[in-house]
Amino acid sequence: MARGNFGIRHAKVTSKRNWHWSAREKLMIIMYYESGHSKRSTADKFNIQPKQLRARPKYPYLEAELIEWVKEARSQLKTVTRYIVQAKARLLAKKESYQANYPVIKNAKFSQKWVDGFMSRHKLVNRRKTTVAQRFPEDYVE
Repeated sequence: MARGNFGIRHAKVTSKRNWHWSAREKLMIIMYYESGHSKRSTADKFNIQPKQLRARPKYPYLEAELIEWVKEARSQLKTVTRYIVQAKARLLAKKESYQANYPVIKNAKFSQKWVDGFMSRHKLVNRRKTTVAQRFPEDYVE
């Protein structure tokens, strides 16, 4: 006897239920998660996927100041590389105001992965400056 779906000429259809969460339910889940429960236990309790609990930025005020600094530097046509962003984040983390708000910021590494996440969260990209390699037709001398 052959095994498999050889005799079936159609795919199996599973019922998928679309679930829409109300604002109250979303806030309840977030509050439960932020009260110290893990992603896995929160996901199990509310019957959701752990991916649905997005990671929030750990240092939102530092990121806000850093994004303003990046925008200001770019408006002055200064080159802002990933390494410079990383160094500036480390410098800002040494401020007493951030160390008072975020006690664990002393241990922050601000790695390249963190810089990648920061850049994608704020829709920043680094591109090389391009130049025009060819002359315009009116600039040609015959």
